[in-house]
Amino acid sequence: MPGAGTITEMGNVASIIGLIGLVISALGLVYSILAWRAAKSATAAANEAKQAAYQENAADELSRMAQGARPLFDLVKNGRLDRASLIMEELLLDLSQFRTHWKLFISIESESALHGIQENIEIQLGNHNAWQTDIGKLKLMEGCKTISIQLHEESGKMRSKQGD
Repeated sequence: MPGAGTITEMGNVASIIGLIGLVISALGLVYSILAWRAAKSATAAANEAKQAAYQENAADELSRMAQGARPLFDLVKNGRLDRASLIMEELLLDLSQFRTHWKLFISIESESALHGIQENIEIQLGNHNAWQTDIGKLKLMEGCKTISIQLHEESGKMRSKQGD
C-alpha cells in the first residue's frame, strides 16, 4: 500500500507542526508574563515618581510660606503691627488652603504639626491688643519666629521623606 506510508508521514509532520505550535504558544505565554511584570514595575515606578513630585510641590509651597513669615519678626520689632497682622492673616489663609489641597499627600504627623502652626497663628492674632505692650511685642516676636521655624522644619521633613 503505497498510500499507507504517506499517511504515516503526514501524521508525523502534523505531530511535529503541533509540537512546534505548542512550543511557540508556551514562548508567547512566557513573553506575555514578562511583559506584564515589566508593565507592572513601570506603573509602580511612575506612581512613585508622581508621589515624589507632589511631595516636592507641597514642600515648595510650605517653603514659600516660611519665607513669607520671615519678615514678621522685624515688622513687629519695628512697630509695623498692622502689616504683621496682615501677613499673619494671609499665612493663616494659605495654611488652611494648603492643608485642604495637600491632605492626601501629607503624613498624619505633618498634618498635626501644620494644625499646631495654624493654631499658633490664631493665638498670635487673638492677642492683638496685647501687642501694644513691650511684653506683648516680645511674645509676638517669639511667636513669629516659632511660626517661621516650624514652617521651614515641615518643608524640610517633606523633602527628606522623598528619599525614603
